Amino acid sequence: MNKKFTLSLIIFCLIFSFSQLTHAIDPGNRDTISLVVTVDTIKMTAAAELYVYNDEEISGASMGFFWDNMNFQMDSAKTETFINDAFDYGPFRFLRDTLDYTNDSLLFLFAGVNSNPPGVAANAGGRRIWTTYYFTISSWGGLATDGITFDTMTFSYGSEYLFVDINDNQIFPIWTGEFVFGNPTDITPIATPVLPESFQLSQNYPNPFNPVTNITFDIPVKSMVFIKIYNILGKEITTLVENKLSAGKYIVTWDGTASDGRKVSSGIYLYRIDAGNFTETRKMILLK
Repeated sequence: MNKKFTLSLIIFCLIFSFSQLTHAIDPGNRDTISLVVTVDTIKMTAAAELYVYNDEEISGASMGFFWDNMNFQMDSAKTETFINDAFDYGPFRFLRDTLDYTNDSLLFLFAGVNSNPPGVAANAGGRRIWTTYYFTISSWGGLATDGITFDTMTFSYGSEYLFVDINDNQIFPIWTGEFVFGNPTDITPIATPVLPESFQLSQNYPNPFNPVTNITFDIPVKSMVFIKIYNILGKEITTLVENKLSAGKYIVTWDGTASDGRKVSSGIYLYRIDAGNFTETRKMILLK
């Protein structure tokens, strides 16, 4: 049996078995899937991390995604060890119209099933990365003018994204797609099973600090977000965040460096968030 036919048969069996199960309301907290895409504008690379939150044991999963800009070329994918161990069929990380590893159709699939429990263990602590997809950016100009969209999709083999628990219940997770534009080390999404209900800017920690401090903030809806640092006289020192972010909880760090690369002196500094119609300013102290 050739490789292409084998993959097709296993995917068909996976989708067929899903279709025979009964619908069920998610018995606990709503499961979520997130595709956190980070772009490195210097190295011309990108990574799409598939995050999943599940608070019940999962014996099967199926999730299809697409992107809409040919300047993104998928190079490879890596599935976390605990996911490889949990599924005895799959997991599949690529899908093209012909099941070839090309970028022509700009879509990919994650699918896996375990015929004999245990499957993916329940995780009450927050979402976890299942798989990371790696991209090369062939042209920055096209992205700057046309932008890019990542989203879920119903793929040609018949299933929308869903989980199956060990009691054979279908669970449809909430899609909370995220896009982080810029250097991936600048902003880090924080794993949380529940999305924020309101904008919030938290007090930095540690405070006072030397030399690095952390700033966390909540975004309840997709928004253009700015976080800037000012001195006590209101002069702008640097911009930490200038990104369009999806709903979620994030953390960003500041190491006392101004926009021109110099290290600032000890003193009181202000940090301010502007997101949609929300604005808030807090104080922090740098002690050397």
